[in-house]
Amino acid sequence: MHFGYIQRIATLCSAGLLSLMILIPSANAIPTEIDFVPGSNDHLLTRSGGLDWLDLTQTRGQSVADVLAGFGGWSTAGFGYATGSQVTALLTDFGFTINTESNADASNAAWFLQRFGATMPPPDPPDIIQTFGIFSPNGVPSEIYSLALVHLRAVDPLPVGLAQTYVSDWGRDSTNSSIGSFLVRPVPEPGTLAIFGLGLAGLGLMRRRRKTA
Repeated sequence: MHFGYIQRIATLCSAGLLSLMILIPSANAIPTEIDFVPGSNDHLLTRSGGLDWLDLTQTRGQSVADVLAGFGGWSTAGFGYATGSQVTALLTDFGFTINTESNADASNAAWFLQRFGATMPPPDPPDIIQTFGIFSPNGVPSEIYSLALVHLRAVDPLPVGLAQTYVSDWGRDSTNSSIGSFLVRPVPEPGTLAIFGLGLAGLGLMRRRRKTA
């Protein structure tokens, strides 16, 4: 088989894979539960929008400075603070109409709280369940950060849910026992891995061709 023919096949396969990546919806469009330690059932991560998001309760009560300095080992594991646009995209993936409390968002709030945990202990009786998270508005380390909250509130005749982001003067050293941090790290897309694998296969064919020439 001529080497030029092999090159054409590789080019066509790459084009086909790129087409599939465009036509097939991303598997990350619906948030999915992921283990931090594979197979451990620790359920600490939620995969959404090409990112792994850490359970908010893992950083509850910790300052931004503490997290960045290595609390819990999360920064060493590749996690950093989510940006405002990433948090907005996450809440949208969970189906929220952001900054609007409604009956329609009650199920979305319950789903979100189940995945990310409730950073604020519920009252007794538990008529409201809430979680708060710190994020970096522009993704640039600074002295000021912002907050987002999700809550599920018992209201007659139906419960209501709310996802809200708001500008805050939250400082790097500020702490609150009811607030965690929105930490994320990128995950490889299946299409990227497939193209990478195709490239390795092409290199192997090139080497075989040169050895037999």
